[in-house]
Amino acid sequence: LALEALRLLAGGGLADPPTIAACCHCLEDEARWVRQDASEALLDIAPRGDTMATNLVVECLRHQDPDVRVLALETLVRLSADGDAGAVACAGLCLEDSSPEVRDSAARVLTRLAGQGHAQAEAEAAKRARHEHPGVRRAAAEA
Repeated sequence: LALEALRLLAGGGLADPPTIAACCHCLEDEARWVRQDASEALLDIAPRGDTMATNLVVECLRHQDPDVRVLALETLVRLSADGDAGAVACAGLCLEDSSPEVRDSAARVLTRLAGQGHAQAEAEAAKRARHEHPGVRRAAAEA
């Protein structure tokens, strides 16, 4: 019921802080479909580069569930303004995540950003090319 309400608010284009916060809270839900719908609703209502939304999504990158972190990273990159150095830096840090799924997602995100001409994306991967953890080095090489 609450998610349906968020969908209705998102469909109405309401980008008020409580609605954005509610969508971000749902990004941490146990159910994958709720998280996915919340991500789409957030992307529908929050303008690209919205500071509140991006800050709340960044908080999700600390969640214990790697699936939440993967979705948060993908949402962050789609939500961020073009050339947002903070989003690129977050993706770079995710190359060092304990979860291989998060590292792989970060590598894909950085590859996509580098392909769009973000020089910082390549630099973030290069910083981790000699990391002590082989999984981090592999993800950096893939980026």
